[in-house]
Amino acid sequence: MDFDFNAFTHCLRIAFLPDGYENERIESVRRFCLRYGVKNVMLFVNNEENFVGHMTEEEAAPVVAVLKKAKRVLNRAGVSVSLNPWCEWGHLDFGRRLKDGQNFTAMADFNGKECEVVACPLCENWRAYYAGFTRYLLSEIRPEIHWIEDSFRLHNHEPLEYGGCFCEKHMRLYNGRPGTNYTREEFAARVFAKGAPTPERLRWIDVSRETMNDAGKFVGETIAAALPGVRVGLMSSTPQSHCIEGRDWAAVMNNLCRGGGAGKDKPLINRIHLPAYQEICPKRYYYNFNRVSMAVRAFLPDETMIYPEIENLSFCTYAKDSRFLRFQIESALPLLASGMTYDIFDFCGNGAVEGLGYGPEIRGTTRYMQAVLDLGLRFSSMKGVVVPIDERASRNLVSRGGAWTDLSPKDFDSAAYLSALGVTYRFDRGKAFRDETVVLFEDAVDNFTDGQTAELFAGNYVYLNGRTAQRLIERGLGRLIGAESAVLHGAHDGFQAYERVAEGTAVGGIRGCKANAQWCAGDWFEIRYGDKRQLTERSGVYGWDGRYVGAGFASSKKGGSAGFAVNPYTFAGLDVDGYRTTHDQYHPLRRAAVTDILRSSCKKETIVTDYCGLHPYLFENGRYFVLILVNATLNALKKTELSVWNVRYGEVLRIGKDGGVKAAPHARDGETLKLNFTIGCLSAAVLLLEKADR
Repeated sequence: MDFDFNAFTHCLRIAFLPDGYENERIESVRRFCLRYGVKNVMLFVNNEENFVGHMTEEEAAPVVAVLKKAKRVLNRAGVSVSLNPWCEWGHLDFGRRLKDGQNFTAMADFNGKECEVVACPLCENWRAYYAGFTRYLLSEIRPEIHWIEDSFRLHNHEPLEYGGCFCEKHMRLYNGRPGTNYTREEFAARVFAKGAPTPERLRWIDVSRETMNDAGKFVGETIAAALPGVRVGLMSSTPQSHCIEGRDWAAVMNNLCRGGGAGKDKPLINRIHLPAYQEICPKRYYYNFNRVSMAVRAFLPDETMIYPEIENLSFCTYAKDSRFLRFQIESALPLLASGMTYDIFDFCGNGAVEGLGYGPEIRGTTRYMQAVLDLGLRFSSMKGVVVPIDERASRNLVSRGGAWTDLSPKDFDSAAYLSALGVTYRFDRGKAFRDETVVLFEDAVDNFTDGQTAELFAGNYVYLNGRTAQRLIERGLGRLIGAESAVLHGAHDGFQAYERVAEGTAVGGIRGCKANAQWCAGDWFEIRYGDKRQLTERSGVYGWDGRYVGAGFASSKKGGSAGFAVNPYTFAGLDVDGYRTTHDQYHPLRRAAVTDILRSSCKKETIVTDYCGLHPYLFENGRYFVLILVNATLNALKKTELSVWNVRYGEVLRIGKDGGVKAAPHARDGETLKLNFTIGCLSAAVLLLEKADR
């Protein structure tokens, strides 16, 4: 039973165990698949609660017998089967130990702590074991797809400190080319030193990149040799962490999915992580979707087939209701998914649990998701404000605190912010742009050389935040925004208290509108500009006593394609993703400033919604501009107004939840498109704007 890559495929990820109830469990999954349109089952091996360390063939034999039975039953029911061994070199120890004869080199952290089970991917003994065990599994089960776990990484391997391998094998590589002889402690101190990237940090990241490329080649060739026709998919995690390991996305995908490049016709397949193990605030979930899931998609080759994963933990409706699960399916549309992966029933091997109510929601999305897939969109066709990204960003970061966490890039957060404001954006890995509106937040400007930065400002409109302005000044490039200094004032320092619009202006009918400039606005940079006559100061920042203390939003007055605007805050908050600590950046005062700036600067196709939390994504194919609107709010939006800039369109159609296409009730008023239908809470709408010049 082959996997159908042309159909939107729901994939259920589940374990079957020889526990005396396996026939019941297999039957429950068969019924679930037939009832709810699930066409692929991903069979776990050696996972979570059933993890035995690096499993031997003898330990696997009873499990394999059950999986082969499950495969026969599922194939007869028209369901294809994939294989998902949970352990490459290992997720984490979980208190397990290596077995006799498994003399593996363990992963070690920068403090010298070693794992008990997790092996270093350079270890020859582990590689010999892995090759043999993989041949055994594939020859016995013969799946359609072999999935590589997201343990294929150099971070998040408890009980280690988060990030990188510092075992003796790696230390020899770190010391090899420069001719040094650092101890682990000496080398780590230089890797994580404050300030500009050190040679040791660059060496560490580059060796990590080579390690992952080499490991991908070994694993991909091993699988291809064991079962030549099998396809391979990679499960990836957060792009921030993969940047720290210097991941070469194209090479890793090619090595894994195409056997080191030999299987050129095999598809590239990736399971992108959807960042919500539990049901959380939908706005927060979707903020992270844009800075995690969409960023991973941007790093992957354009032709990659995407099967995002919905993972629940724990496995009960208190953790996640079925309605939220449906929201995760529909809201994955901007990834241009070819299917979905469901890790929604526990790892213990209890089979499909219908009482959780997930099945009807899965079935109810199939025609809708298929209709969007059939449009043949490519991720590279996205339109909107440019958010530059770089997979090697961690090599460029200036460390502020001297810890590995300082090497986690914040480049992707600006996309999350723009999208939440209702602005279409596109990630772009390029370095040269022309007549674009480009957003650079935090340290993203450090991914550009001085020459590239000057060219960027000369030919584009650049929107930056306070941290970016500081980096320009530190690099001697403050002239690009006419700035002489930038002094950081913490959100809790008591220096600034509120921001107020410029005299004579109003926001939402409120003259002299004010917004918080402390607590949840983020830390503020007091930026001193040289000639303020060249600037429009859209707002000012004031102390608690009403004293003016510095500029708020400021933008250049010069016309043409080039120009800039500065939002003088940093979005890097105390929270893990900056979401909680920057809520006030969504205040109407700031949203009005951003949309006004974009309206005057955008020369390319851009759409802005009228409601924070209504996220727009604009794509293009031969006949249409395709607009995906994701409502991450708890309000049903009965009437929506869209600002449509530089998009020439005629007829407006809508894809219904049944997959059919019909006219979308609407009205047009200049650049405003008024939608006269309801976009339900926690749902997505897909519009087809027929190109006017066809």
